[in-house]
Amino acid sequence: MVLNAPDFGSRDGFAPFVSEKDGIEYVYGFGGYACIDAGCLAPLTAGRVVSDKGEQNRVYSITAGQRLQMELPEGVRVVMLNKNLSFYYDSASGKELPETCDGFILFINEGPMDMAVEIVPQ
Repeated sequence: MVLNAPDFGSRDGFAPFVSEKDGIEYVYGFGGYACIDAGCLAPLTAGRVVSDKGEQNRVYSITAGQRLQMELPEGVRVVMLNKNLSFYYDSASGKELPETCDGFILFINEGPMDMAVEIVPQ
């Protein structure tokens, strides 16, 4: 196993903790981060994105060519990353939500979050 640890993962006595839940392996020990293989992320589907507590972000995989509709509640930010983890879109820019790319979508929340997401047919 090769770890590309965020923060200072290779410095000063790093000791990861690995566990498995529902067939997904989690690695803990990077300053409070829980890491999983990106291939294990659920795809974004139409419905609700919910987090009962603040700072419990939701991350999903996305495929190119989808149009999403959503109204962002106050304190929620949406970031899309391409499959190489480069920025593709950030709602903080104030720009209109573009068509999705192959990659990931993050719903970053300061407080509790409960919002509807629709996938518009092309």
